Amino acid sequence: MADVSENQMKLWRAAREDLEDVLDEVFENGDYDLDAQNEKGLTALHLAAQNTSIWVIEKLVDKIVETDGDIDPVAGPRADPYTEGDTPLHIALAQLIRSPDKGKIHIVAQLINAGADTDKEDHNGVTGNGLLEKLQAQDEATYDELESVINEDADEEDEAPPVPARRRVELSADDFANGARR
Repeated sequence: MADVSENQMKLWRAAREDLEDVLDEVFENGDYDLDAQNEKGLTALHLAAQNTSIWVIEKLVDKIVETDGDIDPVAGPRADPYTEGDTPLHIALAQLIRSPDKGKIHIVAQLINAGADTDKEDHNGVTGNGLLEKLQAQDEATYDELESVINEDADEEDEAPPVPARRRVELSADDFANGARR
């Protein structure tokens, strides 16, 4: 891996360990790249999704939307076979399916409400919609809670400063089921 700034290393650590104060310091100091991949091919957003870093992911998503960054970065070729080609949404949904909890629901909702592409395929052709269908079939209560949080967060955003139009996603229960490809 090429030379990486100390601040970039702090960014990845903050994302892995949900260190909100460290992330604030990184943003204040500059010299970081939200799209930079670590030695495993993962960005800070992937790491936050993978490690259920609920405080950090909110700030990362806000910064990505604010700077018109990429909410759907793809895990690089250095990623392990299970995450190569995944977006943060793929990783967050896989985590939620494996072991549902409110933090994981919050992370998936954050990503979807920020405009994560539910139709984007991973290297196996699995989409976010496909994973949402799997969640609904496996655990309808968690799916219903996720749907509620997504719609609640979207309603709150209507009162907040507007998100750029191409980033805003309004989803209903029907949107989860429509267009899923496996």
